Amino acid sequence: MQINGLFLLIFIRIVACMGINRKYPKTAMKLKQEEFKNDTFTYKRFSNSTTVQLPDSLSRHACPETQLFRKADSISTPESEYIFNRQLETHKHLLDFFKRLAIPNLDLNKTFEAYTPSIAISLSGGSFRSFLTSAGVLQAFDSRTPGSLRPGHLGGILQSSSYIAGVSGGSWLVSSLIMNDFKSIDQIKQQGCWRLDYPLLRGVPNLQINQNRGGNRKTKEGSTSKTKEKGKASSTDLKVSDIEIDPTLTITLDESNSFPDSFLKIFNKKTDETEVQMDIQTLEFYKQLHLQVSEKRKRGFKLSLTDYWGRAIANSVFPIINGSTSQETFSRIREKAVFKNHQLPFPIILSNTKNVEEKVKTKATSRLFEFNPYEFGSWEPGMDYFVLVEVLGSPLRNGKPYKGYCTSGYDDLGFITGVSSSLFNSVFHRIWEAISKTKKQTYESMKTIMNVFGVTFSHDEEHGMNHEKYVSDYAVISPNPFFNFENMTLESITNSTDLYLVDGGENENIPLEPFFHKTRQVDVVIAIDSSSDFKNYPNGTHLYGTSSRFNHKLNNMTFFHDNGEYSLFPSVPEVKKFVKMGFNKRPTFFGCNITTAFKKRGYQNSTRALTENWVPPLVVYLPNNEYTYHSNTSTFKLTYNHTEVESMLENGYSIGTYANGTIDKEFPICMGCAILKRQLDKTKTELSQLEVCRSCYNRYCYN
Repeated sequence: MQINGLFLLIFIRIVACMGINRKYPKTAMKLKQEEFKNDTFTYKRFSNSTTVQLPDSLSRHACPETQLFRKADSISTPESEYIFNRQLETHKHLLDFFKRLAIPNLDLNKTFEAYTPSIAISLSGGSFRSFLTSAGVLQAFDSRTPGSLRPGHLGGILQSSSYIAGVSGGSWLVSSLIMNDFKSIDQIKQQGCWRLDYPLLRGVPNLQINQNRGGNRKTKEGSTSKTKEKGKASSTDLKVSDIEIDPTLTITLDESNSFPDSFLKIFNKKTDETEVQMDIQTLEFYKQLHLQVSEKRKRGFKLSLTDYWGRAIANSVFPIINGSTSQETFSRIREKAVFKNHQLPFPIILSNTKNVEEKVKTKATSRLFEFNPYEFGSWEPGMDYFVLVEVLGSPLRNGKPYKGYCTSGYDDLGFITGVSSSLFNSVFHRIWEAISKTKKQTYESMKTIMNVFGVTFSHDEEHGMNHEKYVSDYAVISPNPFFNFENMTLESITNSTDLYLVDGGENENIPLEPFFHKTRQVDVVIAIDSSSDFKNYPNGTHLYGTSSRFNHKLNNMTFFHDNGEYSLFPSVPEVKKFVKMGFNKRPTFFGCNITTAFKKRGYQNSTRALTENWVPPLVVYLPNNEYTYHSNTSTFKLTYNHTEVESMLENGYSIGTYANGTIDKEFPICMGCAILKRQLDKTKTELSQLEVCRSCYNRYCYN
């Protein structure tokens, strides 16, 4: 029998804290299950415990008088106003940045007189590997970082950026920066706002396993071999170095060992005092976690394991105020001074929906949902509407409140961060299936324990687990804000009372899609890829996947340039060619030459071409690679000591600067040329006037 290793460990630790009587010495604390059931706690705090602030924001009130929903045919008015004011800030930083670059023959006054390039930074998924690698790159881009303004360095790009987006581990960093008032990475470290030396999930060990993503077992870099059974992960022992799952890790149990017997071994009597103390501290951690999350359930909302996951992330990367982990909603960050003063790149967090039926999915769709400080919604056909993020959790039907009130406080930033990075969704059914095959008494006990966490499931003798009724490993937005929403055509969304969301990295592990809409007017996207495509390094799989989706014949998102109509995303080579050309180990620009980089769909046949004057952004691809440190840490490594943190950050800094300009001393200038590229295209500037930029494009452009 095969059980998912990571989730089993997490599951066991949670259940262990739920009242299964373990015999400790008299000095140890016992916890009764009914205490959890009643959500009442009387306990002693331990010195190592992390306390959390109870939410006081989940409340009912009169609904806003403004329109709650809008069609996704443009950005919202508040976002537009924010970007306008943000670019008043970025303009002066861009001038300083280009003055330092001193690009020959570039007339700064003429170039920037009425133009401010719009820069977006995209942070991929990859747990703490992505979190730390991306943080290192942002250090390199931050003018506040000591040494970042020296020759060969790139300080100022962060201050010059209009947008920042994250998915999964990348979203942890976006949220952490928000909650830490956009302080520099150095300041955040010095103030102890990251607690990475404590396990993200207490009692769960680090798993140094090399994962590959995508459902295929990797045999060598750039190639794949299909698993024996389509749609299922390959079974292997933990000793094997390369294990393919997304993001699953399997262990093989002896067939003679039943699941209950293996499970109950966890609860053996402990005699060692140190081990007992560790168990008590673990117990305290999960008690605190449950106490904080249970408030949501007590106020009538459905829970999923992602609620707990999100709070665990917050405990690790959000600041502590008055002894408690700070807590904030996404909408209320608008009240922060750093946001009011437009000092923060506009933040976006991505997630993916599981409401969409498999039969309506195509290779041309992504089914992505986007959270930002003003709205929640999607740009995807059939789902292309946004709702005010502050009314999530409100009972809405066809876009209107039907109980006479709205809810505030549901858009907790920790929860949203967890939604974007849930590790549970693709593996939890394995636990359900295992439980369903146990003896009835064990099955009922396990079901009762999980119900305490708001996790419910159904079972019938004929068909076993019924996944249609409740999928508790997904993050649940309940009530579904798009329930019975007539303007949205995708019925699998509108017919459901609940909206199920999962790790955004399952569909687009590099959050690029938000920036390929004309309405956002982005000039360049700097994409930091920390995916685990092969041995925990990227090999272009996800960039190629995004390109393939946009270039699919069923995808009708196009733009016009000169006399042609083109696909919206530049062409990217297949993985084998990507690796052969070394793009997985160095910076690369995608989308340079418009007529060759983008797939031509036909010739202009609309007046739209005469008024558009828009070209999709250039993509600057920065892959995680070893410069100063083995940065291919496991997605399931949940603890980093001080040395590891500093080493990951240093390597990330080198990724952002291409080894501080030691490999190519003109790389900073080339980054400047990448930022300018779309303006040069729009003004039809002859590159002969900027010879250094032409040289840069020859070196770094794929097409």
